Amino acid sequence: MKYQNFAKRSNRTLSVWLGFLSLACTPWGATYAQVDQFPSRPITIIVPAAIGATSLQIQMLSPCYSRILGKQVLVENRPGAGGAIGAAAVKSARPDGYTLLFAATPVFSVVPHLAPSSYTVEDFIAIGNLTATPMLMAARANATYNSFKEFLAYAKAHPSSVNFASGGVGTSMHLTGEELQVVASLDFTHVPFQGGGPAVQGLLSNSADIIIAPPSLLTTMIVAGKLRPLVLFGETRYRTLPNIPTARELGVDLVENLKSGLLAPRGTPQPIVEKLAKGFADAINDEKCSEQMTKANVDLMYLKPEQFERALKAEVIRYDKLFSNPRFASRVK
Repeated sequence: MKYQNFAKRSNRTLSVWLGFLSLACTPWGATYAQVDQFPSRPITIIVPAAIGATSLQIQMLSPCYSRILGKQVLVENRPGAGGAIGAAAVKSARPDGYTLLFAATPVFSVVPHLAPSSYTVEDFIAIGNLTATPMLMAARANATYNSFKEFLAYAKAHPSSVNFASGGVGTSMHLTGEELQVVASLDFTHVPFQGGGPAVQGLLSNSADIIIAPPSLLTTMIVAGKLRPLVLFGETRYRTLPNIPTARELGVDLVENLKSGLLAPRGTPQPIVEKLAKGFADAINDEKCSEQMTKANVDLMYLKPEQFERALKAEVIRYDKLFSNPRFASRVK
């Protein structure tokens, strides 16, 4: 009888151990082992744009992020189709935390309206937002208007006569100008250039009257007196140009803060997402790293994963409404 009881207990113990062993051999068990060891190799962050302001932001953060995660963080530019190619590549990547996306909000809110895309914001998990760049409007130094209010009065009195420069159709520079026309009931003539730099030169050569662009693109010319700042489309005044009012201060309800943040493919295990998010926040809050980025005119604005997700979805809704306006849609597409 004692032998039978011992045999039963031994069989139960063996069954428990076999159960644990089978669990370790399942994808679930493998996932937990993978999470515990993460990261065990370099992480690649894909930027769905050519080398420029967006990639510079994450390039500057990557050394701190690499140190905190304990593995190298590589940044790869994969431009094309307004960001759709890079975003689709990350969506299709294995959801293991080793392939991430660093993108600006228009990749999700604007690009799908301009061309067929194979992804939506729901295909990604937010890790955190890094920057938020407000858009700034400036005019030629010899413009007849000295303030935003004077500009609004002039534009309303002279429909279609204001030539508005942008870095190209569908860019944030273009879209903000088109949104301003909808919000303030104005009518500009769009003059697209091949990039932000050429658009600024177009303004300086009198090929255009106004421009709406990131402050980093305009500040040097403003300080030199070659461009006249009119208004900032930010939630608050800009730190290096504190005398420029926001549109909301002047009665125009338009805020354009171009956010850029980090995302993972949907399906990435939550513990890995949490490790990535904590490391991302720690890198942004690193005093030396943040100081270097601020000196380089990078507009830091950290948002937690849930905050970044809400901001992304709010931008998608905002542009869905804008593109439902036939006037806006016809001028952008």
